[in-house]
Amino acid sequence: MAFSIFNKTGPGDGKTAAPEVGKSAARPPGESSARADSNVSFASTTSPASGPRTSAALSSGASEMMAYEVELLPLLQEIAVLYAADEMDAAQALLQKTVQSKAPHPQAWLMLLDLFKARGMKKEFEELAMTYTVKFESSPPTWNEESNQPEARKEARQASDFYSFPGKDLPVEVKKLGELITRLGSARVEVGKIKAIDPQAAAALAKVLVDSRKAGLPVRFNNLGQFIELLKKAIAGNLAKEYSGVWQLLFELYQRQGMQNEFEDLGLEYAMGFEMSPPSWEAVAVEQVDPEAEPAAESGSPAADGFPLRGCIALDNLGQMQQLLNHAAGQKEVHVNMAGLQRIDFSAVGLFIEALSKIQASGKKTVLIDVNELIFPLLEAFGASRLALLLRRKAQ
Repeated sequence: MAFSIFNKTGPGDGKTAAPEVGKSAARPPGESSARADSNVSFASTTSPASGPRTSAALSSGASEMMAYEVELLPLLQEIAVLYAADEMDAAQALLQKTVQSKAPHPQAWLMLLDLFKARGMKKEFEELAMTYTVKFESSPPTWNEESNQPEARKEARQASDFYSFPGKDLPVEVKKLGELITRLGSARVEVGKIKAIDPQAAAALAKVLVDSRKAGLPVRFNNLGQFIELLKKAIAGNLAKEYSGVWQLLFELYQRQGMQNEFEDLGLEYAMGFEMSPPSWEAVAVEQVDPEAEPAAESGSPAADGFPLRGCIALDNLGQMQQLLNHAAGQKEVHVNMAGLQRIDFSAVGLFIEALSKIQASGKKTVLIDVNELIFPLLEAFGASRLALLLRRKAQ
């Protein structure tokens, strides 16, 4: 019996990677010749420990053929690889066989429960959850209608629109923010790390915000209050024309937040100082931050603070990886909330590991929070535990 997987490729010839995340997929530690962004063919072999096993031949082109021995991986890691490869039926069959064995490990049950959730199989989930409770005398995960995302249903917005200013190179970062808003149609911006801003960067940010507002593209903020105070201090008693960009940005932020009194007071100062008419107030809808969708900058709970990853990370959806690196640049310790992440496609696992490696190389600790039971063994197989602290998803 053979499983044929990864006959899908990314953009172009299948070797294209995110230009800033990495030029090539990181290889699993200890596997110097295995490539994750390849075509893979699984052929069955036999393992005395667990019966039928699999090995995978990976090819990245006609001139390059290498073998990645999946039989070296524990059974649950092998199943996680199948799930990552979008071989749902094969992964489900192996898990069902495992839970029916004489001495099943509870981890296999939890993986099967997560798989049923991912596939939208509520009846099977509830039956297995009841049996799990009796067998292990422990509470199983619950079926969460809001967070559950069946594989056949695309998320309305797979890529996170969260953007964190690192506090330096603001002109470059403002340009990236503008591109993100144009690409995703919205943005949630963390400005808490900005400790100083020059007039040119302020003017550029003001233009991005004005353009997005006129185009009807929502932009929301974290820690906006302290950023406004920073801008107020920058213009205090400073009426030099070169600082007009800071004034423009402050006007726009007051406008967005519905702060009409502050807007008019600022307009009076502007008119007296620059001897010219200030911008006019426009009634616009106040854009509020969604507290459930936005990680807080400096709160107590790591889960609440974590940068959110969602949906499925694949070669055609690598924006989240670059945004994670942007977020990490402004953090001392990087918390990543994995609760909303359903799957990491096998073709993109190397790039995910590469992102963790870059964060580690910058001297920062990474904590992956609420990793689901199907992703956890996959990351273990690729050595992610050497680069980050992995915390399993808690029962909901």
